[in-house]
Amino acid sequence: DNSSRFGKYIQLQFDAEDPSAARLRGRALPSCVLAGSRCRTYLLEKGRVVGHDGMERSFHVFYQLLAAPQEFREKVWPAGLGGEETVPPQNFACLGAPSTNTIEGKGDEEHFQL
Repeated sequence: DNSSRFGKYIQLQFDAEDPSAARLRGRALPSCVLAGSRCRTYLLEKGRVVGHDGMERSFHVFYQLLAAPQEFREKVWPAGLGGEETVPPQNFACLGAPSTNTIEGKGDEEHFQL
């Protein structure tokens, strides 16, 4: 699973009391309450998009797209990929020749359907 290749940045948003209003109420510091948050997911290993070690897989989504039904692949690549029923990852220099097409007991075509 590639989940460790992604990070999360969580920004907490606070609603703070005006400092002059806090002083009028006898507080040295204004009070604040949590008003919301924002979470951003980002890619930790950008280099893995175009390079990786030997028989290691790049990002699974690439392999799953290649295993997608031909009708879907034609939408993604209108010019086609040679009209082949299946397209081996070895056809793409950035994907190489991984030793497996199974992750957690399911093939790339099954993961694409999920």
